[in-house]
Amino acid sequence: ATPNLLTVELRAPEEIAPGSTIRISGLLGANTPDTDQLAVTGLRIEPLAKWRRGSGTIEMTVNAAPLVQTEQVLVQFSLGNPPTAQAAQRPSVTVLGRNTYGGPSQRLACVTTPGCLGVLTGAEIPRFTSLNVLESNRYEGRENILTFFLESNVAVSAGESITLTGLPAGDRPLVRSPGGVERYRACAGVQTCSVLISQETFPGTIATGARLFVWGACEGAKRLASVTVCGKVVATALLEGQCASSQDFTGAALQGLPLESYCGEEVVVRVALRDAVPVNFHVKVIVAYVFDVTSSIARHDSVSNTHIISITSNASSLSPSALAPNSLAFALAFNNAPIKGAGVTPGVSGRLANGVVLAGTTSSVTVLRSGVRICNPVEVVGAEGSINGTIPLAAGSGTYRAATTAEQAESCIIVLQPPKPDGYLIRVQLSTLDVDELLDTVVVYDGDSPYSPQMGQLSEFKTALHLNRPGFFRAYEEFFASSCAVSIMVTSRIQAVEGSDLVQGVSNGRQGVALSFKVQDPERMDHIKAVVRFTGMVDSLDDVWIQMKLRKVMGEINGIMYTLVRFEAIAAATRATGPEAGPEAGRSVRDAKGSQGSNGSKGPEAGPASETAARLQAMEMRRAPSQRRASSDATIRVLATSPANALALSTLFSTALTTGVLTAGMNVAGIEGSAELIGFIYVYRCGIELDCDGTRVNISDPVPTPIPNIEATPTPFPLEQVVLLLAAFIAGPIIIFFCIIGMCVVMKHRDRKKAIAERKAALIAWEEWKEVYHQQLRDMDDEDREILFEKAKIEYGPVKESLWTWQNRIEDMTKHFFANTKGMGVNPDGVWVGLPKELYEIAEKEEEAEDEAE
Repeated sequence: ATPNLLTVELRAPEEIAPGSTIRISGLLGANTPDTDQLAVTGLRIEPLAKWRRGSGTIEMTVNAAPLVQTEQVLVQFSLGNPPTAQAAQRPSVTVLGRNTYGGPSQRLACVTTPGCLGVLTGAEIPRFTSLNVLESNRYEGRENILTFFLESNVAVSAGESITLTGLPAGDRPLVRSPGGVERYRACAGVQTCSVLISQETFPGTIATGARLFVWGACEGAKRLASVTVCGKVVATALLEGQCASSQDFTGAALQGLPLESYCGEEVVVRVALRDAVPVNFHVKVIVAYVFDVTSSIARHDSVSNTHIISITSNASSLSPSALAPNSLAFALAFNNAPIKGAGVTPGVSGRLANGVVLAGTTSSVTVLRSGVRICNPVEVVGAEGSINGTIPLAAGSGTYRAATTAEQAESCIIVLQPPKPDGYLIRVQLSTLDVDELLDTVVVYDGDSPYSPQMGQLSEFKTALHLNRPGFFRAYEEFFASSCAVSIMVTSRIQAVEGSDLVQGVSNGRQGVALSFKVQDPERMDHIKAVVRFTGMVDSLDDVWIQMKLRKVMGEINGIMYTLVRFEAIAAATRATGPEAGPEAGRSVRDAKGSQGSNGSKGPEAGPASETAARLQAMEMRRAPSQRRASSDATIRVLATSPANALALSTLFSTALTTGVLTAGMNVAGIEGSAELIGFIYVYRCGIELDCDGTRVNISDPVPTPIPNIEATPTPFPLEQVVLLLAAFIAGPIIIFFCIIGMCVVMKHRDRKKAIAERKAALIAWEEWKEVYHQQLRDMDDEDREILFEKAKIEYGPVKESLWTWQNRIEDMTKHFFANTKGMGVNPDGVWVGLPKELYEIAEKEEEAEDEAE
């Protein structure tokens, strides 16, 4: 019969005292003869137990007191599976003898399997139940130690073999590969605190020692009275003067205390202070281990392309404390490829000594992919003439990551510094951001060092916590920097998390960061322009840091990165009404008073903006004359990612200026003063007003080559040539006439084709604009919307006892607004030249008809 290792974990509400007998009943069907010397492995249990096959009962004796009152009792023993399948057995556990209740024996709950579904069914085939493969790193060309942790539903011991699939060819020796597991706990309380940490290593490995670290906040560490480890008071390393008064510093009480002479499988640490004050200490245990190399080698079979390991010994069965003969662990060494690859997915199967085949399983992870580069402490990218590129630059490289080994820095800085003309931007696009957001960081700075203004921290989260102020912004979106360079600091950390095991010396599987960059001309992007008047400011608008604050405020209001907001010109306040109109001029869609705006505002003379302006004006009058500032007009460009985005930004920016939102944001940022819109907001659309793709090139007219002087030679009268010339004079007009007719036909066809294209583009733009404007009308306050309809002489409520409301006249309002807007219905410009007038003149005709009827 196949042996079946049973694990029993008992947790009683009170102490299970030494001398008590634990009886487990109901293990019927087990194919093991009666014996009084059944081998038992466990904590606080005698090594031999009494087994009775007929009743399915095993009895064992508790031989030690617990370290804490409710400490668990853990025991394992092996019984033969039934020869045939049977119903699952649900054992019961009884404690006989003295216990803390002082009364009759107590029946405990079965926790042998989750939900106590039962054991000894004999229905499963022998198989590997799990295969966990870890790799030490993914760095290009580096040695990569693969560690294999296997579990099966039967014991794996010497004389048996396992078969590995999916690995690169060639014999592979087993390696000891020293490793460790780090366990961290916070110790908190009032005057005293205690923590319990296991110092068991992983099943299948050989423990080589454990060390204890205890540290606390400085003020608490100064009040330290004692540290007790497993009931023994130990001397601490904390000396007076080692700890500063600030809570930012920590005081080490124990640094690497060996635990072999103090504790068993579990470590109990108690920290006591001299005073009744809160305890804020931390406890960490690092358990070191190596892998068993007795089996020596994983031999490659070229026929089946597999690796076979003949098991000489199993470290799990050699270590009495491991309690896991069903586990096996070993390590093999490989070399990562110099470039990123597809990797491999290992699998495992086996054969027992009695010839029984262990069914296989496959790892859930892919290893040996390589493709990760260790970035240098500082790496500058962008040689002369290199205005675009990718990071990493090395051919075949996948991503950059900061090293986490002892000999390498944990942070590195990538400086993107391509040569660019003044006024151009650096556009950065992330292609990969694969980091542990609890431990790793990728921070972007608008400049050539981490001392430059921080743009934000890249985040994999779908929703950004912050877009502009120091915080997070979304990855996988383009972002722009206006400085001469962009600095990206990549930091990788190794740190244990409360309640979790940190395996030292293995990769967490994260790839790091990869990106592309290019130089971008902002004139070839969709954008809006506006002149904003700043009044009542104490700070100078020429100050770059004040501009930075204002850009971040405007970016946050518009929901974009602050680097998309640019100050282009600053001058003393004038009566300027907007940017100079030129060949690239767009169309005005908003004005300062809001009479044409979709938000229906009554202008700066009413609402919160006027109240704020009045308060600021009063403050300015009270200010000393030497501190007052004259008003300044700033031309601001806001870059957009699409035509629809440009239209949306124009609405948001207009609303922020006319309702006082921008002024309020300035005050929150610590900038006194107010802001108002002067003139119009201009929208510049890519491909219409501007040549955004840069494919058009001005070509000068060709210059004819001069004819050299040639000496004339007398010739006879050319009669034949004269006749031909006369014939040409007669036929010429006829040919010219037909050529003119042909050219007219071609030009008419070309003009018609151009008109069709312009009409098609205009109709597409019309539908996009209508959808945006409809949404703006729906988002307005009811009172403002009604005023807007009344100004347009369009009925807002029910009409002549019908059920029609403003929602039924929203199309008329849209056409009216378009027909009366400069650059749209009035003197159409740009794309609107090709829009048929009948689309937006219907409302005007209906109004004229209604006036005549009245």
